[in-house]
Amino acid sequence: MASETIGILLGVYNGTRFIETQIQSYLGQSHADWLVLARNDGSTDDSGRILAQHARNDSRFHVMTDDGKNLGVIRNFSALMGAALDTDCRYFAFSDQDDFWHPDKLSRQLQCIQDAEKVSPGSPVLVHSDAMVADAHLKEISPSFMSYQGIGHQTSDPLKNLLVQNFVTGCTVMVNRRLLALAYPVPGTVLMHDWWLALWAAALGRIEFIARPLIHYRQHENNQIGAKSIARHLNPFTGRWFHLWNSGRRYLAQSVTQAGDLARRMEEQDLKSRDFELIRAYASLLDLTPLQRIRFLTRQGIVPQTLLRRCLMISRLFFI
Repeated sequence: MASETIGILLGVYNGTRFIETQIQSYLGQSHADWLVLARNDGSTDDSGRILAQHARNDSRFHVMTDDGKNLGVIRNFSALMGAALDTDCRYFAFSDQDDFWHPDKLSRQLQCIQDAEKVSPGSPVLVHSDAMVADAHLKEISPSFMSYQGIGHQTSDPLKNLLVQNFVTGCTVMVNRRLLALAYPVPGTVLMHDWWLALWAAALGRIEFIARPLIHYRQHENNQIGAKSIARHLNPFTGRWFHLWNSGRRYLAQSVTQAGDLARRMEEQDLKSRDFELIRAYASLLDLTPLQRIRFLTRQGIVPQTLLRRCLMISRLFFI
């Protein structure tokens, strides 16, 4: 495998507690040809100083200049994507500030994405992996993030799953330049940047999965998203049933808006794939009656993973 510079997109917000450990895991990569593109999203702690220090000491670190505004997770990563497209890199890895990468993360994902490009030249490609869920001290909580969440990689027709449920974890993702260019800029209405990237890859290219943990996913009290055990949804004694149901109802409605964004962008760029009509039809879901919604989704096979999630989706279709 020839040397290839990989751009690492690092979004930072008040990350002083863990960011140095994450940066050390970059330095420990077996594939050492990389550069970091970081953006400090208006932190009020020492994050900016830490990033500036690494930029002074290592030419591979680049910190975006900004006016100190807090853009939020999605817009912060969208800004990083724009900066990444100004580099000569062909591959890009997304990074949170508080995880820890295994030494072979970049090398394994680079090999996987290049193998996929040989099969589908010119296609947008996304590679993701499993992760080990760890506590704040990097001690194991679960050996598999995917199992912990009750999700799995969808090999067959992943778009039908991704329209209603994301199974791609952003901090494990590597994409090629073709995918990054298609997905940029990220609309402010999407649910999350990783979901948006996965939709593009499923609609027009390939999604590959490495079924082993390549990072320690650190779970702590300040996670923006966080790993949520599937057992949480099954436990009737948590007292959070309505909160979880209602959050899922909002996500379902927003997934319809997200599909509309995707369909419009594809149409603007004249990128109508075989799935274009399906995406556009899903984007019109709210124009149907609840029973029509259920029939449409059932007929098309657009369903989330697990029976529990499917039952919850059906109940929510009456209230969006």
